[in-house]
Amino acid sequence: MLHQAAEAIRANADQSKKVEARVRGWLALATQEIERAQARIEDLEARLQVSEARANAAEAHVKQTEEWLQRAHDTIATELSAGMRLLERSEVTSAKRSERGKEPELGPFLASPDVDRADQVTTGTERVS
Repeated sequence: MLHQAAEAIRANADQSKKVEARVRGWLALATQEIERAQARIEDLEARLQVSEARANAAEAHVKQTEEWLQRAHDTIATELSAGMRLLERSEVTSAKRSERGKEPELGPFLASPDVDRADQVTTGTERVS
């Protein structure tokens, strides 16, 4: 009986060693999986930071472009307004001269064959408006 008990203890110890070895193997696999997952997370975080930096740069570029477009719009509106005022003044002056029966004299700029109107200048072959 003592011999059977000793064999049972040995068998139990062998079984425990086998289970312990299996658990160590699983633990090693789990540790490797955790390390791979952490490396993947770090890689994804780095890629996310790069993407966020690109997005921020793109947003800054869009903002600069919008500001430039607003300045261009304001400048164009100002120039158009000034041009309209000049045109209106020219028409009023022309009408006053016509009322007096006098033809308006064209200045050297407007009398030039290369100029059709004050806002259209040609180089001789093509028009630039």
